Amino acid sequence: LNTAPLDIANTWGFTEIASTLRKLGAVSIMDIMEGRPEEFGGSIVTFVHNTAGWVLPAQLSPFTNEKGLELRVSCIDGKNKFKLLFTIGLFAKSPHTELFICLPGDWPLTQQGFPPHSPWVFPVELLSLLARHTFDNGPLSEGFLIRRSDAVYADLAWPAGVDAFVAVDKAWDTKTEKETIPDDEKVMLYVLAPVKFTKKGEPDAVALRALTQRKRTASWASVVTPAPDPE
Repeated sequence: LNTAPLDIANTWGFTEIASTLRKLGAVSIMDIMEGRPEEFGGSIVTFVHNTAGWVLPAQLSPFTNEKGLELRVSCIDGKNKFKLLFTIGLFAKSPHTELFICLPGDWPLTQQGFPPHSPWVFPVELLSLLARHTFDNGPLSEGFLIRRSDAVYADLAWPAGVDAFVAVDKAWDTKTEKETIPDDEKVMLYVLAPVKFTKKGEPDAVALRALTQRKRTASWASVVTPAPDPE
């Protein structure tokens, strides 16, 4: 539930355990790094934190082996109903982009514990592959379709009922004033919205454009990736 051992120790009043964890470098979900603008992709992290929702410390994010890529977690509106797993590092390629995938709030995003191609590591593996695509071939653009049938993604444990994801320039739901990113650091933030094909197959160009436009202003519930069945 997007918490950490240190938070559990503090909640239950285990002060000695909490002190030991702190001495060993443990962090709380409430920790905000003072030098965030100087951290890797700090301007983007700050923007997401102040608009979409609370960004957890980097130490609580899942690992990726993709060089030049970090993954971060944002709890949408600071709550536990939905969260975003997002990339930091794609901005190195021009035009600058970062990718987001919306997940149920209780989707486990652990640093270890799941085998490769487990359904639970699907969002981590998908974003890692898309990062490699970005570094090798250039950034995605809005309307880009990532198909389940594409050879590079076919080995992933795709969620049931999802045939593809489409990149959407979604408007953030926010009750706070948005911070602007300096012109030389402007980044397109694309949410990957799940798509289920009809009996006719994947949408044509007109239908895909209409779908993308609808998703721009849709609720987070309409772009959330369904969780795997519990094992």
